[in-house]
Amino acid sequence: MDISYDVRPVEVSVELETVFSIWQRNLSLSHEQCISKYHWYYETNPYSKGKLWFLTTRNNGMPVGVAGLGFRRFSYKGSRFKGAVLADLAVDKEHRILGPALQLEHTVIEASQKEADFLYAFPNSKARTVLQRLGYRKAGDLFRYVKVLRHEPYFYQTVHNRMLARPAAFLADLSSRNLFYRLHPHKGEIFHTRDLDELPGYDGLWTCIEDDIVSCAKDRTYLQWRYLECPYIRYGFFGAGRDGRTDCVLVYYLQNSHVYIVDIIIKAGRNRSFGSLLSSFEQTVRKSGAISISISFLGPETMSGILKKLGYKKRTPERSLLLYTSPACGSILDTAVWMLGDEDNN
Repeated sequence: MDISYDVRPVEVSVELETVFSIWQRNLSLSHEQCISKYHWYYETNPYSKGKLWFLTTRNNGMPVGVAGLGFRRFSYKGSRFKGAVLADLAVDKEHRILGPALQLEHTVIEASQKEADFLYAFPNSKARTVLQRLGYRKAGDLFRYVKVLRHEPYFYQTVHNRMLARPAAFLADLSSRNLFYRLHPHKGEIFHTRDLDELPGYDGLWTCIEDDIVSCAKDRTYLQWRYLECPYIRYGFFGAGRDGRTDCVLVYYLQNSHVYIVDIIIKAGRNRSFGSLLSSFEQTVRKSGAISISISFLGPETMSGILKKLGYKKRTPERSLLLYTSPACGSILDTAVWMLGDEDNN
């Protein structure tokens, strides 16, 4: 017998445990992680509290899925926009068919029109099909760039002999160093910290980013919430500047000796600073034993060119950015260039 479904808002005062049960079954989160996730992401977002909807079976009203929205502020050509990112979509396995997914996301889209100027998502291949059926359009691709700093672990996996792997790895490590930026190092100050107060003049950096690129508002309040208050990843900041001002910041975390850069914040006209900063960052994490650096972002071609010069290898697109704009937003974002990092998806 066919099952019919309904979608309704979650009554958070009495139904959070049901949300947590669905998350635990489908997102591989513990109960404690669910509590931390909800409090941080849905309750303490400085720009707007998050929203949640249930997918329920019509015959008994039982929740079998949940979808959320998180909110961000964006800027583009002097205008300010409120964006909503699809989050924490979880549907029980026996109900993962196209119809209920379309119904759930359609309701979220309709509700969001009153809350945001546009919705965006970096969905997997299955979810991408659902969203494109609902009117989302592709706005770009998020690529991953990777550079190996210490080759010995990889060579050893191939030859299983450290005596052979070590000299070959030494030569490969040597060739991976950035000669250009070692000869032209950053001539200002370097800031390596988890304290925003140690990024001097950061607010001046945020207000001077490229105006013709769509970017998420990365002011001090946002960085504090998104990175320093995140309950399950420990992030750090690596910045560069001069004359008491910060010109460029990398946001990163370390996992199993691999470094992941998740955000890049650059002052307008300081692309060269990005290259020299990244080279300095490589030297720093290499000395601490890091094996590789990975950067995932959607951005202008000039950024890709800098990474190529630094020896980073471009992988196939990890995900595509899909966009759904409200009538009030119009077509202003149709041809825009975006600058989004890996963590703008969460």
